[in-house]
Amino acid sequence: MPSKLMDVLGEKKWVKSKERLQMVRIVVDDYLHKHPGRPGRSKLMEIAKNIVGQYPLSFKQTEPFGNMPFAKDGCGPLFTQLEDRVENIKRTSTPGKRRAEGGEGEVQRKKKSRNSDRYGCVEWDVAVEGTESRAELLSKRNELKSAFKTHDPQESSVRKLMAETYPNQRETINDGTNVKVLKEEWPFLFEAAHLFDHASRLLGFSVQNKLAQELSKKELGINNFLDTKAMKMGEGPVQLICGIVRYFKENPDHLFYKNEDSADAELSLPCDHLFEIAVDQEVVNDHITSPIVALSYAFCLFYVCNIEYPKEMSLTLEFMQRVFFGMNPDRGSKAEMKGKKQHHIPPKLSKLVTELKEFDWHM
Repeated sequence: MPSKLMDVLGEKKWVKSKERLQMVRIVVDDYLHKHPGRPGRSKLMEIAKNIVGQYPLSFKQTEPFGNMPFAKDGCGPLFTQLEDRVENIKRTSTPGKRRAEGGEGEVQRKKKSRNSDRYGCVEWDVAVEGTESRAELLSKRNELKSAFKTHDPQESSVRKLMAETYPNQRETINDGTNVKVLKEEWPFLFEAAHLFDHASRLLGFSVQNKLAQELSKKELGINNFLDTKAMKMGEGPVQLICGIVRYFKENPDHLFYKNEDSADAELSLPCDHLFEIAVDQEVVNDHITSPIVALSYAFCLFYVCNIEYPKEMSLTLEFMQRVFFGMNPDRGSKAEMKGKKQHHIPPKLSKLVTELKEFDWHM
């Protein structure tokens, strides 16, 4: 290994991209020299875990502008680099099979796996036991529906009933009920306070509070980084997310809709702006004024309503999931699957986190 790299490892410092790639080339080339043939992904993960285990402070990936692990074992980015190096070497010597092209003859995807619905959740499916219990819960649901129609419900009573009927709510959602019917059956669910209560139980933490805390620690640093890339979209949480969207070259139309009547080409959000949030073209809330509340609400909907991240915004949403909310499940993904080889953490996302970490290191 180069002496500069060994010095960094000896001092337990973070290994920068240049030295990391140099080490990856040496490790892979040495392995292939001793073991001809293509190593399996399990072997590459074993190598990555050995390296991270021996030098955790130098290789284990942590969140940008913080010290919490970005992923449980921190091996994902190094594993991806090892795999890419193997692919680059083997591509020149081994003819690969052509992938099927999409088009009119493309085979229809099978029904979505429910694994993506459970992804990141701690209380996704709660059993409703006993006929008496079920009848009692249904009675409470009807009580909630009546209270919503009066337009003058007692908040404490509604909150109590919503907590008690959580199993019914999950049952209705997990049965694949469409949003329009869900609004009719559980109208309070889409009020911000009750959606956040539901999401807190579903995910195990307060999404709104977590986002506010993490933005206070990371918003400035991420915006400064985006500014160096000429991708900063302005000040504020929504503009920050739009800057991340621009970095990933994704389509913000799948998360944000800008009023076409506005003459301002840039996203402008006055303090009295009302956010309108929709699911499957069905407006579920049109009276949120806070950008942080709106972002938290929109993120919650993906989990509460069993919605996959659209592929056009999957990297940005997974960035939010991992960097702002600290959700790093061992396996699986909330993103739509399109038949390609899947990485536990998308390489483009790992690249941004590494760049942010190195940017933070130089600040």
